[in-house]
Amino acid sequence: MTDPDLIPVIIGVGQVGDRPEDPDQGLDSLGLMVAALEVAATDAGVSLTELDSLAIVDQISFHSLGKLPEPLAAAIGAEPKINYQSDAPHGDTPIRLLNEAANRIGAGEIKLAAIVGAEALRTAAGRAAKAAKGEDKSYNAIRQVATRREPNYAQKHGLAAPVDVYPLYENATRAAWGQSLEDAQFESAEIWSRFSEVAAANDGAWIRKPASPADILKVDERNRPIAFPYSKLMVANSSVNQGAGFLVTSLAEARRRGIAEDRLIYVGMGAAAKEPASILHRDRYDGSVSMETSINRTLALNAMTVDDFDFVELYSCFPCVPKMARRILGWSWDRPRPCSAG
Repeated sequence: MTDPDLIPVIIGVGQVGDRPEDPDQGLDSLGLMVAALEVAATDAGVSLTELDSLAIVDQISFHSLGKLPEPLAAAIGAEPKINYQSDAPHGDTPIRLLNEAANRIGAGEIKLAAIVGAEALRTAAGRAAKAAKGEDKSYNAIRQVATRREPNYAQKHGLAAPVDVYPLYENATRAAWGQSLEDAQFESAEIWSRFSEVAAANDGAWIRKPASPADILKVDERNRPIAFPYSKLMVANSSVNQGAGFLVTSLAEARRRGIAEDRLIYVGMGAAAKEPASILHRDRYDGSVSMETSINRTLALNAMTVDDFDFVELYSCFPCVPKMARRILGWSWDRPRPCSAG
């Protein structure tokens, strides 16, 4: 029988949003992380001062803050022996940090871990706009981060930010799957409409108004083009102030703390793989070998098939990735609430 001291479980979660009228009064990324962890600690009924491990998703909205592990630990009154920040704010980072915490619990190295991330792009953009003093200055924190190093060949030709790159995959997969533009857009709209239904019922969502497929397909001043073939309602909303965190411990520790069984989320086995960082070094844009490897290996490690799931969460800021993932899984787009967008 597996030792309960080595079985990782999630015991608390926290989500926060910040909507200041004056951006100077808005929380920055660090403030949002503190708030999210405090909510998670209250949810779990534990003190953040007990943390053995603190893992942070790198943030892009307030680079002036520098590295956040020490400031965040100080802000929550913790002295974790493991305290680090990811090397980049990639979409898979929260799950990777969860796997790392679970592995440390499984190895008996730690008892209580926190994973947290936050972005305050709305605050950052608002402050930049005020600083511009009425001048016509655009502010795109994501693009600024993508290009803050010496430009490489791709960046020099306009492929700098995710919004520049993911349309390559969208158009390549559409061609590979033999879809017309109309069919591909219909699939994206149907899936994203279901995301909006999930958001409408989620207190932590930024926009809680459901959008129909017709709303998403209609391009107008409220749903402007972003990058062909995507419109605003087909991509993630980066102009938000949101933070989220969660706490992980062992099954035995959760029981010692009196946490009810129905509040525990068991962490299964995970797998990970990465494409080359340079998009020019990737072998194709009509699929992802790393995605296929990660999904299939995770299923195999947990001895599960897609028929074992009632729901799946397929993360991305752009429709092409959930569309690729659902094909690997064999998950029909019209299954109830099939995916989740970033």
